[in-house]
Amino acid sequence: MGPYRYHELSQKLMRSPRYSLMFDESTDISVHQNLIVYIRLLECDMSSTVTTNTFYLSITDLHMANADAIYSKILLILSEKGLDISNLCGVCTDGAAVMVGTKSGIVTRLKQSMPGV
Repeated sequence: MGPYRYHELSQKLMRSPRYSLMFDESTDISVHQNLIVYIRLLECDMSSTVTTNTFYLSITDLHMANADAIYSKILLILSEKGLDISNLCGVCTDGAAVMVGTKSGIVTRLKQSMPGV
């Protein structure tokens, strides 16, 4: 994403009171593990109509595809983008145990940090 496009997204992020994340881990053809993250925002137009819009936020490499590594990477991305984690209101991902496991899945960890997720 070019600097102009990111600046545009940054402005939208600042105006949105809440956001949700969509993320997934994948392994590419060269057996490198990656994490891709999208963000969903509320946007209000001039006529006060509220819509939801989804934007690409980040793709980054993972040294491991376990819950610790993915959770840490998500927190790092949010910090780097200047996003307040307390404004996170939802998460969307696949049903893999590493993502939604009841003991140590990423969604479970996010819910422990922010009960409103």
